[in-house]
Amino acid sequence: MAEIARDYHMRLQQDESGGKSPGAREADIARALNTIERRVQPERAVELGNEITYEECEFALRFSKSTSAPGLDGLTYEMWKTLHARFTEDSRHEDRDAFDVLAVLVAAFRDVQLYGVCETTGFTDGWIHLLYG
Repeated sequence: MAEIARDYHMRLQQDESGGKSPGAREADIARALNTIERRVQPERAVELGNEITYEECEFALRFSKSTSAPGLDGLTYEMWKTLHARFTEDSRHEDRDAFDVLAVLVAAFRDVQLYGVCETTGFTDGWIHLLYG
């Protein structure tokens, strides 16, 4: 089932030959965006522009559905939660090496906030799943 959904969304993202020109596509996007009646309140816009925090990522991870996967790789939130729990436990012991996977995720999210996404990475391929997963 997940593969069917992935394939469907991948096909949606592909430009078909003979499709609309980039200018026509941009005009369609602008027209669609202009029909949105609700706007972000100015104070919320400032908040959304703030740097992502470790605490926000930890909160989001804690309340994510464990059995869903945020990306096309199929790695579930349960895996990320388990890695974070192991870090929490390992960091309580001086004799253990502790790997903070959440710090790595925060660094990646902040990098995207600052510099955007390199178009050749395919990084955003799984974002539809984050929104609807």
